[in-house]
This record gives sequence, C-alpha cells and structure tokens, in this order.
Amino acid sequence: MKKIAIHQTAAPQLIAPLDSFDIEAPIKDCVKHFNKSVAVEEFIEGHTLRHLSLSSSSGFYFLYDAARRDINYAVQYSTVEIPAPPHETNPPCIKGARQVFVWRNRAADSAFSAGIADKVFWEYLMPKYGCLVSDSQQTDAGKAFWQHQITKSLKKGLSVRLINLKTKEAKEIKTLKDFSDVLHTAWGKEPWFQNLIFAIHP
Repeated sequence: MKKIAIHQTAAPQLIAPLDSFDIEAPIKDCVKHFNKSVAVEEFIEGHTLRHLSLSSSSGFYFLYDAARRDINYAVQYSTVEIPAPPHETNPPCIKGARQVFVWRNRAADSAFSAGIADKVFWEYLMPKYGCLVSDSQQTDAGKAFWQHQITKSLKKGLSVRLINLKTKEAKEIKTLKDFSDVLHTAWGKEPWFQNLIFAIHP
C-alpha cells in the first residue's frame, strides 16, 4: 500500500467547519479508498488529477504528486435534490452537484493548485451533472468562489437561480445587475441564511 501524506496544515477552503466536523476526515477517507479503482483524468505539470468515486452520488477529485506520494488538493462532491418551486410544473434543475469540501495542502505550491477547484467545477462536475449548487454554509473564500462562478456564468449566458430551501421559491438572476442587487441578502451569519443557495445550469 502506498503511503499518502496527510498534512496538519490543511484547511477547508469553501465550507466553514462545524463544531462536530473533523477537518481531516474527508482526506482520510480519500486515503482509505486510494487503492480502489481511481481514474486518472489528466496530467498537470508532474501531478495527476484523479477521480475517486465513492458512490453514484459522491466522490473526490484530487491532485496527486506521485513523486512525493502526496495529495496536494482535494475536492469532495455530492449530489443534492433541489426543491421545485411551488408554481413550476417542470423546473429546469431538480438535482445537482455541489462541492461540499475543498482541501489544500498549504505546504504545496498554492499558485499551482489554486485553479483546481475551478477546473473541477467547469470541466468535470458541470458537464456530468448539468446543474451545480452552492452549499448552505461557506467561508469567506467560499463566498468569493461562488461570486466568481456566478459572474462567469452570467457572462457565459447560463441560468442562475437563488433558491430558498424553506419556502421553495426561486429567483431568477438574469444580469450582473440582478446579482448585485441580491449580494447583501444572499449571504449572512444568521442561521436563516442557510436556507439560501444558488444554482447554475444551462
């Protein structure tokens, strides 16, 4: 069995840690399943971007340095059901995927690994699932990541929705002006903000 390094300097980049959440657990899970069938998606400057499917609805994409036997970056994803708005009989997006955990080895080249979450978002998860949603809890880095993706999506002509999980209401975000108008009402520290998520789809 290959020995994979797990760095204590690791930190979540998109999802705020909960009191009961073990930051290292997803990486340990990735290592535990490492000897299973892991698909090599592409080679990137001496690293391999690999896909580890844990089930039909969850898995990892991770950046592996074979020379050091080290995981430098990992993105865990899962699928999620999206509630249909009450007045829509055929909503465009009822199931999507989200990046539930992003981990970076701070000892590695941060400039090199910084674009991996973006690459996984656009080149792997979006083509596979057709709809990506934000998580209900995010760090400031996660908020910035999603603001960037929403801005990019609107420029690409993709559809963006702000969904209230409690009321099931969905607000269409059609322009950058629309997005600017909801910036200060879509994120916050109060618990009820966890009811709000964004969805991006064609």
